[in-house]
Amino acid sequence: MHGKVVPSLYIIGAQHAATTNFADAISSSAGIAAGPHLAGSGQASRRKALAIFNDEKKMRTLGKTGWLDLWPGCDEPVQFTMDATPNYLASVDAPGNMASWYGPHFSQITVVVLLREPLSRLHANFRHLRRLDQTRESFTSYVRRAMANSQSGCLSGVEYSNENSLTKCSNPDRMPHGDPLRLSLYAPELQNWLRYLPARNFVIVPWKQYLTPLANETSTVSYIIRDRVRGTLQGDGTHSKYPKPTKTPFKKDMANLDPKDRQKLGSLVSNLGGAHAMAKVLAPELKHGLTLFGYKGATDDMDAVAKFLEEHW
Repeated sequence: MHGKVVPSLYIIGAQHAATTNFADAISSSAGIAAGPHLAGSGQASRRKALAIFNDEKKMRTLGKTGWLDLWPGCDEPVQFTMDATPNYLASVDAPGNMASWYGPHFSQITVVVLLREPLSRLHANFRHLRRLDQTRESFTSYVRRAMANSQSGCLSGVEYSNENSLTKCSNPDRMPHGDPLRLSLYAPELQNWLRYLPARNFVIVPWKQYLTPLANETSTVSYIIRDRVRGTLQGDGTHSKYPKPTKTPFKKDMANLDPKDRQKLGSLVSNLGGAHAMAKVLAPELKHGLTLFGYKGATDDMDAVAKFLEEHW
């Protein structure tokens, strides 16, 4: 586009579902300049999330010309480039913003979504905010507020200063590094993206399917590089070592919740991000070319799709 190799591969989510690990595996297995030319960046940070299309202020400041300048020229030895921003999935505005800059080229991109069981992803997100000292409240306090917000129509755990600001909850993902509840409501988020791009542009990957593929099964990384972006695979395309998520804090924090809040949280997340909610979105799109990586069942079998997700995320 205008002499630049702009991203043909986007990893848009979900945060805390091995997206960084996956992006690193793509970069190391393709031997490419995978990320933007960021000022003063080393090789590792060149692969970082650009996080522009979910940020109107950043888009205005950088402009399309500034965005193009971030990417290598078509005369450079680059097969393809990538933007791995896991918060794009939850952004209402990201797909439309992207479409406005890509124009007719938008239909050529591949969009990858790694999915993790939404409650455990939510909890991992919250614990990450605690480690970064972005919040000091307890998980119980966060969930209590999130459930109260949801009763007012705001699907977020963000703390609003007054009732008026809460009722205007149009962009609830304002917590640093994303709002844990908001980022786990996969079904309406993916439906929003499918309004802008054909189903064939999407590759949905349950994260365990990526982390622990079956023997003799094509790795997710090799599939993306060779079959989707038509790149050359260097190495075996396997993932980097990924630490096993610990279940103890999750079970403990969930047990500490008030039973009513625990039930409300589980019900809300299940209805908008659970396996059956996702199956209702994915199954009809499978026959239109959407790839649910590793799924070998019938394209119109919602129960089979839901079972596959439950077993692999």
